[in-house]
Amino acid sequence: MHLTSGDRQRAEDIVQETLLRAWQHPDAIAERPPRPWLFAVARNLAVDAYRARKARPREVGEAALELVRHRTRRSALWSPGRWRTR
Repeated sequence: MHLTSGDRQRAEDIVQETLLRAWQHPDAIAERPPRPWLFAVARNLAVDAYRARKARPREVGEAALELVRHRTRRSALWSPGRWRTR
């Protein structure tokens, strides 16, 4: 699925959730062919997960956080008010 951005783990989570919902709602697939229902549920779950990921800020790794910490420390050392004499 292209909405999982090629992430196999996300795709597996969607399949697992789809099968769980089929198990929880056996009446939804009792009167009709299960394949279209399963695909519709999987698509809806993928779209919901995609929208949730886009609504959140991007996650950053430790390297980016360390760079910010380093710049903050460096700018604190060289702030103009720090070296002012009275």
